[in-house]
Amino acid sequence: MDTVLEKIKQAESMIEKALWTAVRNEDTEMELKAYREVEEILNNLSDLPETIERERKRVLAYCLMRIDESLNNLDDTEGTLERAEKSLQLAIESGDSVQIARSRLAKGIRLLNDGKLPDAEAQFTDIIKGGIDSENSDMQQVVGWTLLVRANILKGKSLYDQALYVAQDAAGILSSIDNYAGLRQIYSLISMLHLDLGNKDESEKAKDMSAHFDKKAKEEQQ
Repeated sequence: MDTVLEKIKQAESMIEKALWTAVRNEDTEMELKAYREVEEILNNLSDLPETIERERKRVLAYCLMRIDESLNNLDDTEGTLERAEKSLQLAIESGDSVQIARSRLAKGIRLLNDGKLPDAEAQFTDIIKGGIDSENSDMQQVVGWTLLVRANILKGKSLYDQALYVAQDAAGILSSIDNYAGLRQIYSLISMLHLDLGNKDESEKAKDMSAHFDKKAKEEQQ
């Protein structure tokens, strides 16, 4: 069974490699192809001991989440909520708190896109309540990205001051774990919020920060 566990670990590494290759090359179709390959590898593993099966489900939940994101980036939104729900169910069955939070965030975003704001907010609230005090850097990353989504929601409601406050909270969390990809997104949003508030100088500073973290994310894959 050590060989099977190694296959699962290699599958997870393939997901990470595909993700960062796509960030550098902006090739979503190749990214999706890699995820589909991982999905096939994981689905072909069967009759596993319970502990290894949970690990398979954890990585498969992550894989399905990335497949759904890639399909959405290719404007293929058919079945997107169902994929998000399947990812979350697998994550719950795996018992892994970080993957549960990741899949909750993905499902929340799909619910949000479907106009189901209260249901989406319920997912985001569960993530923040469960992870805000965590010292696990992966969980902190999910919380930071969840706050980014909430800041975007507030911006959409023209609540710019509140959105800026939440975005700055997210920036603090993501800075503490050097999550450059998240900081790129956060400072891009902060730049827009300062522009909405009439703070042109602050907007330019935040725009420069976003560009800085974009470069760091691609160089260091974080």
